[in-house]
Amino acid sequence: MKNGSDCLAILEYGMSSSNSGQPWLSLLMLNNSHRGIGMGRKVYLFYEDMMVQRGVETIEIAVHAENERAFRFWTTLGYQVFNERLYEGKWMYSMRKCVGSSGEEET
Repeated sequence: MKNGSDCLAILEYGMSSSNSGQPWLSLLMLNNSHRGIGMGRKVYLFYEDMMVQRGVETIEIAVHAENERAFRFWTTLGYQVFNERLYEGKWMYSMRKCVGSSGEEET
């Protein structure tokens, strides 16, 4: 995402993860000058709205277990841990959020 020639954020996603077949948000990265002002939340909500418009019901992400700031960010957006796993020597939380019409978390 850009504002003129300034890069504000990079968002990368896929429509079918290799693990579950669910849509997968693989990267949300902000320019340092745009952190702490709600930009991450705005960019994510833009993405979530786009997924809802496409009929997506669940979005999955992975968060490094040691990244407490990112974990707090995603939990405040409604994501819940459904699995913990070791990936390339690092512990990861697999998280998901139900965004579809039912509005209920899958179990």
